[in-house]
Formats: sequence, structure tokens, C-alpha cells
Amino acid sequence: MPETLAYAMAAVTEPTGGNIHTGSVTLIDFGRLVDGTAKTAVFELEVDTNATHGYSITVVGDATLLNIADSSDSISAVSGTNASPAAWPTVDSSTTAAWGYHSSDEALLAGTSGRFSSADTYGAFSSTPSVVSRIWPYNV
Repeated sequence: MPETLAYAMAAVTEPTGGNIHTGSVTLIDFGRLVDGTAKTAVFELEVDTNATHGYSITVVGDATLLNIADSSDSISAVSGTNASPAAWPTVDSSTTAAWGYHSSDEALLAGTSGRFSSADTYGAFSSTPSVVSRIWPYNV
């Protein structure tokens, strides 16, 4: 039997109602960002496979978030990494915004198992692919 893989990606409503997904899985339009107002995009990825060696889902960030009206105005990444996620930064006069990702998959390849188990742990996007979900035959 040939190996197959089916993949679906969909936006989900965040419990706080912060879902801002507008229908594209390749572009997230945050609209106008206002100081002190959080904006969140939440996606669910679903994979079904009979592949002998399972699968991995990775994320890559290839640019800094910039203000299109003033490219010197950027949003910094969170301080955590995929291998060592960190809490979301406290917003104060020196830190006005941040961006990063969270995974609900506790069995990731690199780093400590369960490192994203706390709801307040985030990794910074990187130009190197970071595994955010995986399944291997022994997990099935």
C-alpha cells in the first residue's frame, strides 16, 4: 500500500475571542495594531498518515514584523526558543509588543519533552525550521 498524508489547516476561535484569522493560511492580516490591544491568530493543524516514519510539522519566520508606514518601527520576538520556550514578556514602557508561537504538542523532537505544557510558554520564530508537532510510529 502506498504511503499517504492528508493535511488540513484551519483557524480556531481563541477562548478570549481574539481570533483574527481572515481566511488565508499563508498570510495573517493583523490589521491596525493599537498600543495595549492584543491581537492573536490561532490555527489548528490536522494530519492523517499511514507513513512508516510518521510526520513533522515545522514553522519558519522569515522576517521581522514591521510597521508598513515606518519600517524602523518593529515588533520584537519573544525571548524563548523552540528548545526553551519562555513566558510572554510583560508589557511596560520599554516593551510594547512581542510575537511568537505556542505549541500544544508535548512530544516534540528537540529540547525537553513537555516544554510547551504551560499555556504561557512561547518560542520565537526563526529562519531555521522548528518542529511544532510530530508523530512517530511508536506514538500511534
